[in-house]
Amino acid sequence: LESVEQKLAGLTEDQRMKVIYYEDYYDQSGSSAGMLAAYGAGSPFDAIAIAAGTVNVCNVQNYSAVSKEKVVGEWKPDLLIVPAITYGPDFKAVDDGGATVIAAIKADQIMKTLPAVQNDKVFALTEKYRGSTSHYMVKAVEELARLAYPDLVP
Repeated sequence: LESVEQKLAGLTEDQRMKVIYYEDYYDQSGSSAGMLAAYGAGSPFDAIAIAAGTVNVCNVQNYSAVSKEKVVGEWKPDLLIVPAITYGPDFKAVDDGGATVIAAIKADQIMKTLPAVQNDKVFALTEKYRGSTSHYMVKAVEELARLAYPDLVP
């Protein structure tokens, strides 16, 4: 964490990339609600974003259903982080590095207007690090910092 912090020490607030983590939202019955979810203040992703020198622009409660229009019209992230995994009909996780979700977002007419999509800044973090609640989260911090600031964190 100190290494990332040192590499990003010269960033001004204006230079910090705006980011959100965005995934499918499942309601209490376990069914997809047809909306996407974002993670706000106090979430593990928020901690990762802050430590990586980015600004989590999600201002809703953790794991809240969020419309695409809110993401595009209000938050306008420079960097969009999505899950690296999807689930098959048998509920087995398929880690495709986010390829399925990224392709769907890039094909979506609403999401195409997002700065992150227009600038090809839609990525998935390594799931075992992003989803961790242990010291391995540091790997997700490093990965996000590298994606956000490739010139500063090679």
